[in-house]
Amino acid sequence: MRRMSKWLVPALLMIFAGILVMGCTSETEPGEKIKDPDFVSVGGEFYLPFDSIKIEEGKLYEVTLTISDFDDDLLGSRLGGKLIYKDGEADKLLSGFKRPLPEALSRTVSQYTWEFIAGQKNSDSLDVESPATTPEGKPQFFQLIAQTSTWQDFPASESFGIKGSFSVQEKAIVSDWVSAGTVTLGNVDGTAGKGELSGEDMVRIRALVTEDDRSILRLTVQITPVTGTAEPGWGIVSVGTWDTDASIGITVPSDAVIGQPKTFDEDISLKAALDVVGATGNIVINPFNGATVTKAELFKPGQ
Repeated sequence: MRRMSKWLVPALLMIFAGILVMGCTSETEPGEKIKDPDFVSVGGEFYLPFDSIKIEEGKLYEVTLTISDFDDDLLGSRLGGKLIYKDGEADKLLSGFKRPLPEALSRTVSQYTWEFIAGQKNSDSLDVESPATTPEGKPQFFQLIAQTSTWQDFPASESFGIKGSFSVQEKAIVSDWVSAGTVTLGNVDGTAGKGELSGEDMVRIRALVTEDDRSILRLTVQITPVTGTAEPGWGIVSVGTWDTDASIGITVPSDAVIGQPKTFDEDISLKAALDVVGATGNIVINPFNGATVTKAELFKPGQ
């Protein structure tokens, strides 16, 4: 059973953001299948084995998927993934379903990144193994899941090919954040917080990421009030570019109440944002659906 996270946007379909993004081109024609794929799915599921590292309860892991080409029918599909091990034919959950950064499969994005903590269900409906540690001798997999652009499962009769590679590595869990100052927000089209970070702000951001690539941009997002056109789970801010399908997305929190105001903080990986915009681009903050961004502050991991 797969857990499907719904993120409904009426006109602009957004994405949760990627690492080390670079342009890539495809030689396929519409509907054409690529030759000699590295990964082949059935119904949008790819089981990618790895043995370079053992998954252990409570530890943080980063999965980076690099895609150079894919079957044209996958364009715009929504990606997700899990960490599992196999016990015979049974899937044993180590860390549940999560969307990557960014979320939608694009021709302009080549790398997609997940962070999993072993033992967390995330948005999955399935129970995680206890302890969430791979037993000796059991094969481990990153279960990559592709769904349609409207978050529906592909039919089991359909298969898709992808050219690419992936890696799994352990990361330190950040327990303390230190402020590295605020950045200047825009006011495009009369929307608070909407605009591009540029000039000295981008110089500071690039220097901060060079110092520590775990650094973040913390945005304070406000909705007054939450409405039926931007209810829990709907996209309200994209971070990266003006193209929401190649950006990091922020959604209305699940505990928001329709008819009531909601203010919350959202942490955005600066490395992910820079990978989206490239070596010289500015980071766009683009609130919509009635949202505004009232504060933007940089943080780096504490010592």
